[in-house]
Amino acid sequence: MITHVVLFKFRDECAGKIDTSQKMLSSLHGRVPQIRSLSVGSNILPSARAYDLCLIATFDSLEDLADYRAHPEHRSVAREVDRYCQSTVSVDY
Repeated sequence: MITHVVLFKFRDECAGKIDTSQKMLSSLHGRVPQIRSLSVGSNILPSARAYDLCLIATFDSLEDLADYRAHPEHRSVAREVDRYCQSTVSVDY
């Protein structure tokens, strides 16, 4: 099992796009067959070091993660959300 975690920090002027981005990311479940589970949530405890939105997805294998990353639905949503972000970080384990 592979867990993919992504944190998104939105630019101040794009804070209004957090909810929309959360919905877009959540919609990937069911549209990208490699996703086994998906959780997307916005931060509820603001601080200077906090990120605004988090995605946690699980996959059966590294190959499935690679297929997800290359999937057109993922690429389209990622491009849209990235437009609003000043920083995005990830970890896979």
